[in-house]
Amino acid sequence: MAYKFKEKEWNSLQKCAENVDINVCSKWQNSLSDLIKEYEPRNIFNTNETGLFFKCLPKKKKKKTFTFKKEKCHGGKHSKERLTILLAVNMDGSEKITPLVIRKSAKPRCFKGINLFPTKYRSNQKAWMTTELFNEWLVQLNSDMKREKRHILLFLDNCIVHNNAPPLSNVKLQFFPPNSTSKLQPLDQGIIHSFKTFYRRQVVKSVLDNLENQQNVTTIFILTALLMVDKAWRAVTPLTIHSCFKKSDVPSPNVVDVDDTLTEFNAEPSLWEALPEQDLTFDDFVLVDTDIAVWRALSDAEIVALDHNNTESDEDE
Repeated sequence: MAYKFKEKEWNSLQKCAENVDINVCSKWQNSLSDLIKEYEPRNIFNTNETGLFFKCLPKKKKKKTFTFKKEKCHGGKHSKERLTILLAVNMDGSEKITPLVIRKSAKPRCFKGINLFPTKYRSNQKAWMTTELFNEWLVQLNSDMKREKRHILLFLDNCIVHNNAPPLSNVKLQFFPPNSTSKLQPLDQGIIHSFKTFYRRQVVKSVLDNLENQQNVTTIFILTALLMVDKAWRAVTPLTIHSCFKKSDVPSPNVVDVDDTLTEFNAEPSLWEALPEQDLTFDDFVLVDTDIAVWRALSDAEIVALDHNNTESDEDE
């Protein structure tokens, strides 16, 4: 699967295009010290969903690299090629929670005989986050923290699928103000970008390895994608994580200050330049799926249909 994406068009998709109210953000940031004073940095978390065109491959110029130009996938478009991934991490970078991956297929054929997966995996017809899936994740997180005798503060955006949480004994939810995540949310300050950078680097390396063996990569199977998601998430460093919390102005008096330089953002140019006939940059490749839709408000009938029509398997996987 190839994807078309014009150079620099990703600017129109970035969350910084939100109509951010600076006064609201400033008021929020001024209140943070009181919000977090009872929590150690290791017990302060941020969670957010992101979309990933996991099958996206770099192609030669004549193949029209990146076919999904400026599409946010509203209505579940391209759900077969897209993953919704829930990421969560704590302030000091000591704990990256296992990603929750959501896709269209309930039982892809490549899962046959596999009992242990590198990520959590759920499915529905649109490959979207839903209130039900998010609450299931929250309940498990709360159970984990209760078992560890920890109480955590979880920062998250105020979207509709997050707004009907069950009672939680060990997880306190703290919502960001509306239309502010591009400035206030640590995951949006570079953590997600770092994760996607590592994922795309694995894709490029796979393409080059196959070219060296005179083979072509024509697709990425979902099981392979889960392995790469896990590896990419593990590769995001505590340095990057703490730097992104710092960019969000979250006070962290008990964390040693570090250099703001997010070194892993600098992809290995030799890898990308080794690909034949590329007219775009590696960063264009990383940003091909910036800000695609990962949820939508649904009617009761749509919610029922979402699960009822869940695809059991895919022939190509």
